[in-house]
Amino acid sequence: MIVRLCVSVLLLSQSALLLVNGEGTKVDDDGVYNFREDDLFDKTIESQAVIGVMFHDPHLSSSELVLHEYRLSMKQLKEEGVDIAFGIVDVSNSNTRGLLRRFAIFGLPTFLIFHAGTPYQFHSNFTRIGITETLREHAQPDWEPEVKANVVIELTPDNFDGFIQSRRSVMVMFYAPWCNHCKQLEPAYFDTASMMQANKPPVPFGRVDGSKYEAITTRFNVTGFPTLYLFRSGKELLYEGARSPGTISHFIRTRIAPPSTKLKTMSGAAKKFGNIARDAVLLGFFATGKEPELPLFHDLADAFRDDIKAAYMVGEGAMAIGKDEFGITGERYAVVMLKDQRLPIAPGKPKFSVFDGDVLDIDAGRQFVTDHHRSLINFATQQNWMTRFAGTRPLVVVLTDIDFKATQLVQHEMNQLAEVAIKFPDISYAIGDPENLANLIADLGLADNDEDTIACFLSDSSVRYPLPGLFTAESMIEHLEKHARGELKPYMKSQKEPSHNPGPIRTLVASSFERLTDSSKDVLVLFMSHVSTDCQKFEAVLKKVHKQLAADSVLFFRYDGDMNDLPPGAKNVSVRPTLVMWKAGVDRSEAPVAYDGKRRIDRILEFVKKNAATLQDTTERDEL
Repeated sequence: MIVRLCVSVLLLSQSALLLVNGEGTKVDDDGVYNFREDDLFDKTIESQAVIGVMFHDPHLSSSELVLHEYRLSMKQLKEEGVDIAFGIVDVSNSNTRGLLRRFAIFGLPTFLIFHAGTPYQFHSNFTRIGITETLREHAQPDWEPEVKANVVIELTPDNFDGFIQSRRSVMVMFYAPWCNHCKQLEPAYFDTASMMQANKPPVPFGRVDGSKYEAITTRFNVTGFPTLYLFRSGKELLYEGARSPGTISHFIRTRIAPPSTKLKTMSGAAKKFGNIARDAVLLGFFATGKEPELPLFHDLADAFRDDIKAAYMVGEGAMAIGKDEFGITGERYAVVMLKDQRLPIAPGKPKFSVFDGDVLDIDAGRQFVTDHHRSLINFATQQNWMTRFAGTRPLVVVLTDIDFKATQLVQHEMNQLAEVAIKFPDISYAIGDPENLANLIADLGLADNDEDTIACFLSDSSVRYPLPGLFTAESMIEHLEKHARGELKPYMKSQKEPSHNPGPIRTLVASSFERLTDSSKDVLVLFMSHVSTDCQKFEAVLKKVHKQLAADSVLFFRYDGDMNDLPPGAKNVSVRPTLVMWKAGVDRSEAPVAYDGKRRIDRILEFVKKNAATLQDTTERDEL
């Protein structure tokens, strides 16, 4: 599934498929319908009884995997003969951005289903199964929209504690009435609340006006709006994902599922333990089930649920299996951390580790799992990348075709990588499938590498050094040795520099940053996202500032932080939009001066005149 996204719109029915672009209409080999203009969108929507539309940005990695699932769903429904149309809107095209505002879309990807031109939210997971089942249901002649009840409870100091204790799991949004981001999130939050009412068990949703009830926001360290927390048994878990019903509901479902599996019989245990060698697994053995360590075991399984699987047994038979299989010596309980048996183990390291003698508390348990769950090389997947590898540096990542259900995996590539790992033991190593990790390929600078096995080295500071050509132990060892000698050039993700780049606010990309930010002039840069209406409003204000300032010595730029790596001096710019200034004469690799005032022309002008080195003499003369 190396996904090379096309900027396209799918329109499927039992008839032939068309491709539409800004120049006209034609049929392509794949039957792909491409929305690039608002008026073409309206004409198509109006002509279809039912059409599912995915709003997609080909530059966002989160859209890539969903697009792949969407295509699989399209193929299945076409084979079934379901009479429903499909579409994809490329919102990176300026001619379609008005659709984002019209349908209040503030997170991508987003999926809407139109019935005779009326949009309805997509209430399922962004998987082939979820998309297929939902669209099949909408295609039924007797489909009717659900009548929404008041699914989100308004919370106050009087009912807050009772609400989070009313069920094992509840969802809470902290918001402020004046907050535009909160208003943008509200439709998705209410739609997710409707979805989770049908969950088994249902998950109640509530919201708190954090600007009014500051005691509650302070209690849970809420520092901005909106903030989403999933409360499980009264303990809060911060949600930091995309703001769409599909992603929020997926987060909730995965977090409320039991973190560990109870094995009831000895035969079942033998079968389970035989199969789990394919994953890193935390195993628990308990003599009676009343041991105080059992709840701690569940907490450990929950804390590491994105990295490992967990299973446990209770009874005398459980302790006997533990002794026979793993040599446990504890009489009351034992915890075993079993490494993935398909992966090579570091020389001198055991395949499993046992904790059964000391007192088990949560801190000791966390340290035990952290120290013993990883192998010399570890599998990287879409599901565990953020928790296991996103913060692990230095890191070598190898991508090759993997069948994760197989017992023996890519033994040749594994042996090659193990050879590198033994020579460079201070580096972490991950191996993954390029289809499963399609969103990483471009980010790692590997999009143009057509070899079967490709690799990239990420340094301590997360600078990427893609390996040219085919991965072998020899080529990677040479690559790492060159890095140690300072001979490698890092990769930077960059848009193509526009051939026509007029003012008043010019476009900066990663590859043109050093050349265009003339050090003899003051440089004002708006770090933004091309899909954010908030950024577009800020840019409109900045154009007026440029007109009033009328100073050629101050350069104005926009920089899309979603589509380009941030320049060295702006690595800490994490919020879009953010306005910064590099003064004339200051090295562009140094941190700029950030503007944190209101988005008013007079305030921004004041900031520029105060900080622009080229305007200081003029300002002083004006004051005289």
